[in-house]
Amino acid sequence: MASKMIWSAILIASPAIAASSVTPKPNARIGSVQKPYISAGSYRWLDDNKGDPSGTVIVNATISANQRGVNLERESSNITIRDSTISGVKPQPNTLYPAGVYAEHGQSLLIERTTIRDWTTVPNEKYRQGDCIDAEWGFVGLTLRDVVLSGCTDGGYDGKARDVLLDRVKSTGNKKNYRFWYSMVSATSIDSINPSQIHIETNTRTDGTHGMGAGSLTAKRVTFKSGGKQPLLSLGPNAFVKIDECVIAVPAGTPFVRYHDGGSASNVKLMLGKSCGRTAHGNAINTHVNVR
Repeated sequence: MASKMIWSAILIASPAIAASSVTPKPNARIGSVQKPYISAGSYRWLDDNKGDPSGTVIVNATISANQRGVNLERESSNITIRDSTISGVKPQPNTLYPAGVYAEHGQSLLIERTTIRDWTTVPNEKYRQGDCIDAEWGFVGLTLRDVVLSGCTDGGYDGKARDVLLDRVKSTGNKKNYRFWYSMVSATSIDSINPSQIHIETNTRTDGTHGMGAGSLTAKRVTFKSGGKQPLLSLGPNAFVKIDECVIAVPAGTPFVRYHDGGSASNVKLMLGKSCGRTAHGNAINTHVNVR
């Protein structure tokens, strides 16, 4: 009898486990501190093509999916993801454009105290897709607070969205930890750790198809840390980057800035605080502040 009572207690305390996607509904509540939510193996876990998730709050959820964890294409609004993990199941075909969170159209998405990781594509001879967060031009109002983005084969944060705040965000082990496209991004503190190619990249578009202009970043503090010599900044034409304070721990000879696709020292605006030091050859100078 005692063993049956123990087994019953375990069942009651266990989190709810779902093997498939959820049906989006307005003002839904998914997961809680008392009742964690787990879903494994769906194609897209939350997809607003199947219903309106506006007002949904997701808390204490562990989600793994194949193509996308959260997919927002239909003008959804006021969604919160908190204290959760959203991870990719396995490398996907490049044509599927996998992403932990894909925000194409809509407004007001808050993600906090959450890890988004391992959104990858299989190796190929072309550019490998796979973003932890892919925020497109049609989305307005995105806040990331105490978020970790890791292990994605393209961008950690790959953003074209408008009205974006990065508040204590760490991007680690992605190809390009941060990619800013023709949109204004504000940051309190962001960390870039061990990208395989670039710490921070800005991109410029002039065709007007999906917005136009140059990527920009205004940050109070940026931490750069890596074991390789990946450039800290890679800037396209007309980029605007302002960093008040840098924390730098990289190998000697690491380029601070490189330019691409027509970017140059004459057509970008770069404003760096005193701790963002460069040698006469343009290489980064490590700071004496402990890297978190």
